[in-house]
Amino acid sequence: MRDGNVTPAAEVAVELHADDYALSAHNSARILSLLEQGVLDGISIIPNMHDRERCMEELARAWDGMEHKPHIAVHLNIADGRSLSGIADPLLTHEGSDGARYFRTSWMKLLFASHLPRRREQIRRELTGEFVLQIRGVYDRIAAFAADADGNCPFGLDSHTHTHMIPVVFDAMLDAVRETGLTGDLRYVRVSREPAGVFGCILYTVSPVNLVKNVLLNLLSGRAEKRLDRLGISHGLLWGLIMSGRMDAERTGRVLPGMLRRIREKKMPLEILFHPGIVLPEEAAAEEYTPSDLAAVISADRDTEYESVCAMRGMLSGGLR
Repeated sequence: MRDGNVTPAAEVAVELHADDYALSAHNSARILSLLEQGVLDGISIIPNMHDRERCMEELARAWDGMEHKPHIAVHLNIADGRSLSGIADPLLTHEGSDGARYFRTSWMKLLFASHLPRRREQIRRELTGEFVLQIRGVYDRIAAFAADADGNCPFGLDSHTHTHMIPVVFDAMLDAVRETGLTGDLRYVRVSREPAGVFGCILYTVSPVNLVKNVLLNLLSGRAEKRLDRLGISHGLLWGLIMSGRMDAERTGRVLPGMLRRIREKKMPLEILFHPGIVLPEEAAAEEYTPSDLAAVISADRDTEYESVCAMRGMLSGGLR
């Protein structure tokens, strides 16, 4: 978001956002290059992969030289990566060859467990402890170089594979924010509500699986929005579900005018989500990833998204209506 959080392309806030910073060194270097070029408005930082500290050091070194300081969010991760709190629940983790616990969370099983009262409370406690460590692990590092003169360091929250939209995970996330004492610095929580009607012009190119994800996440969004509204925490609309995995320039250019009209009508901010980093095969610690996630993070489609976010910055800066 630029100049008072309003881009020339719309009278409401639009943020070009990259997920997965700190996934790996090479992945993060690509995202950092986009920050230094002024392409991105925000990034989400994964807190539980082996290259996190190295990537945070690179971000700290580059920070003062950035003309546009990005919004930063913690990208809570229980889809894969190491459990920082050592959760031993077999629904959530398994033991690696090094003795550490690694997340292997089934989205649908966790959604089902959200409706079993006793199991739900156990999972909520486990995830609250994990999220305290994940949030603090990122926040304390960014506050060291990004806090304002009063010591405040606003941050956002979202999650890898949108798991925070599962009710028990969402509640654990808010519990963790309270436990960290960082409620006052929490500026924004991603709600995975994506307007489906604007994609008619590319509907024949869209994966049916992504359409199902869009419907499910929109259904879960209502509960999240009500909780956030009661707490006075900002949220908005998201673009990046139906086209997830391949936000290419040609199709995003076709969808953009309709999406801008929709957010003006709704008077809600929009987060446009890209994955422009790519993990080199030799960087990938196999135990940190599920097979499907590993295939995604090394995919050439991430080169497509790198090019696409650059094109999108040009379209928005040019005042596309």
